[in-house]
Amino acid sequence: MIDQYEYFVEQFVKNADGQWVLNEYESLDAVLSLQSIELQIPFSDIYEGVNLQIQENDTL
Repeated sequence: MIDQYEYFVEQFVKNADGQWVLNEYESLDAVLSLQSIELQIPFSDIYEGVNLQIQENDTL
């Protein structure tokens, strides 16, 4: 899940034992890795063009 309000991604990965493992990333310097398709994508690319500044009066 990619958060739209802050630099934060939750990634569930199945390990060799068949168990799901949660990885959390929360830094603009982080790199999301999708091993099944051999992809590494930096947060700077994921969040490119996203304005993370939220006004207190903004409604969801």
